[in-house]
Amino acid sequence: RVKNKMTVEQFIRNNRGIDGGKSLPAFFLTDIYESIRDEEIRLQGDAPPEGSLENGDVTVVDDFFWEGVLQRSESLGEFSAT
Repeated sequence: RVKNKMTVEQFIRNNRGIDGGKSLPAFFLTDIYESIRDEEIRLQGDAPPEGSLENGDVTVVDDFFWEGVLQRSESLGEFSAT
């Protein structure tokens, strides 16, 4: 279990310069961060989060979710920080 979860500011800082040396817009990285925060990435066969079975709130993010994220990123086109 993760003791110190990454903040959105840390996520943005860790992903600087990943687009051919350029940084992606903060709003885009924030959207990705919030998606991961709200719907933990789990591979098929991974154990559900601790306590989730008792509450009945097991949610598995499938490939369609990530395809949607990728399609949104492609529809935004080129980014410019200037």
